Amino acid sequence: MGEDLFWAIRGGGGASFGVILAWKIQLVDVPKVLTAFTVQRTLEQNATQLIHRWQYIAHKFDPDLFMLVRVAGANYNQGRRNMTISATFSSIFLGGIDRLLPLMQESFPELGLVRENCTEMSWIQSVLYFQGFPIDSPELLLNRTQPFAEYFKGKSDYVKKPIPEDKFEGIWRFFYEPEAEASADDHDNFLECLSEEFHNYTSISRIVYTPANSSYNSVLRFSIRNLRFATESTPKPQVIITPENESHIPPVIYCAKENHMQIRTRSGGHDYEGLSYVSEVPFVIIDLINLSKVTVDAQQKTAWIEAGATNGLLYYRIAEKSQTLGFPAGSCPTVGVGGLFSGGGYGTLLRKYGLAADNIIDARMIDVNGKILDRQSMERVTVFTIQKTLEQNATQLVHRWQYVAHKLDPDLLIIVRVERVNSSQDGRNMTIRASFLSLFLGGIDRLLPLIHESFPELGLVREDCTEMSWIQSILFFAGFPTESREVLLNRTEPNVRYFKGKSDYVQKPIPGYGLEGIWRLFYEPEAKGATVFLIPYGGRMDEISESAVPFPHRAGNLYKILHIVYWEEEEAQNSNRYISWIRRLYSYVAPYVSRSPRAAYFNYRDLDVGVNNNEGNISYARASVWGIKYFKNNFDRLVRVKTVVDPTNFFRNEQSIPPRWTNKGD
Repeated sequence: MGEDLFWAIRGGGGASFGVILAWKIQLVDVPKVLTAFTVQRTLEQNATQLIHRWQYIAHKFDPDLFMLVRVAGANYNQGRRNMTISATFSSIFLGGIDRLLPLMQESFPELGLVRENCTEMSWIQSVLYFQGFPIDSPELLLNRTQPFAEYFKGKSDYVKKPIPEDKFEGIWRFFYEPEAEASADDHDNFLECLSEEFHNYTSISRIVYTPANSSYNSVLRFSIRNLRFATESTPKPQVIITPENESHIPPVIYCAKENHMQIRTRSGGHDYEGLSYVSEVPFVIIDLINLSKVTVDAQQKTAWIEAGATNGLLYYRIAEKSQTLGFPAGSCPTVGVGGLFSGGGYGTLLRKYGLAADNIIDARMIDVNGKILDRQSMERVTVFTIQKTLEQNATQLVHRWQYVAHKLDPDLLIIVRVERVNSSQDGRNMTIRASFLSLFLGGIDRLLPLIHESFPELGLVREDCTEMSWIQSILFFAGFPTESREVLLNRTEPNVRYFKGKSDYVQKPIPGYGLEGIWRLFYEPEAKGATVFLIPYGGRMDEISESAVPFPHRAGNLYKILHIVYWEEEEAQNSNRYISWIRRLYSYVAPYVSRSPRAAYFNYRDLDVGVNNNEGNISYARASVWGIKYFKNNFDRLVRVKTVVDPTNFFRNEQSIPPRWTNKGD
């Protein structure tokens, strides 16, 4: 994979005469290295002129060069309203790339073949290549089962004189008639492609879900964590794939590319804007729920975690092996590690050990070509929660917290949660409550002197504190009973609601009057389900370079803010009210947070900070609007990596890294 990528994953018939029993054949010599290429062109890319030219030269090519043309209808720009004709030039050359390119440049320069279009392979791999199989799976050739049967009718012709160019245009017109529509049906073609790729559709039918399956809706909804994206009007995937092993994924990528469908990959389903399971264009979900194996090596202090595993499963498996090992990821047990780690991932060990991403030492991924790539301790802890309302000097405590939280011993983390609560039993009086939630990597006897010296205003006493193991602290922070470790294995979210979140970074303490302005917004009706979390930095986070991994928010930040508002299902029709409220809060705090850029945390996805156009040629300038906020100067490096590993921008969404297009006015 390389460091850049780790940073910042191809007769007359026998029946008339008797029964054929066997053949003896003469084998032929083939070179060790052949070259294959596939070049696709639409009408808008001069397909007609290329086919017309091909007629004059294909039969005159060097005998080592074979090139056929496949013509079919296709959807244009991934929409279903615009159709075009696609011509695919597929070729096998009995030799290497260095001998092929001069031949093509001399005989068919119009095709524009370049080295990047070509792949060298063996003869048997070329057989697999032409059938659309993974080129390293020759055992597929042993399977004689036809996985996908359909009605068809075929005819043949022989051409002795080139067809005039204008006559081809007449042929193309037939492809726009309704009876030719099957050639452009993404859904059916995708399934047919899968059948051909796996060559035994029955063996994988249990992992393929379409709207025709009775379990489609339950599979789709199981990992939806934000009801904003569970409505009838939310775009749904044409197909959901739940792979059971890594080899199931490359064919899905191949077939999605062939049929101009986007892929959305879902690990735990916690994307704040639903981008792991929603798209405005035809798409397929790869749901990693079955790829959730966790293997812990306590002696080496390492673990391999498949991307479909959750935080809870990871923590549970660690605790099975050791009571003195942990991992610095998030506190929510149902979050999937595939998305969490790739966006950074922080938790209660943030100040001691940094992000989850800072502690990844290897990875496995599948790139746009379907290739699998990789990169060739604690004892007792103490937790406490102290709650203070405005009447108990919450404002003064939060204000003071800003000056000390990032300077505390790295073993100590204190998060602040701010919310509106009832201050009377009849619910007629409201106030603001700040909860100080803490994890300390040590015992009470060491914690109390630290707090009394650095934050005596909090008034912490021994009775506020509880000693426990690290795995129990995970349960404590998630709100579970600390002796019920098994709940970490449950990936069902117990309370799924509508929500909208935003993030900020604070580099100078917010003055007291600024905090009071925030509290005033919490008295508005839409804030009854609102919470603000203040997550301190400092410690290890100050020591790691901004460019060590794509996550850049390091030294210079006092703390991070998560602004979030929830609402219930019966209020869904008023979703815009709550989204408008959190946008007002976000606007209010603007003078007090980071500037140029106003930084944001990628895992707290927020489409308000900017989106791509959802077409192939995403503007770098447009993407940099949001990219700089999430990644700062690392955005350009991410663009360079993307340009190398996915130059056609196949893997994309509303906030995906774009390649650097050439000659696009960027």
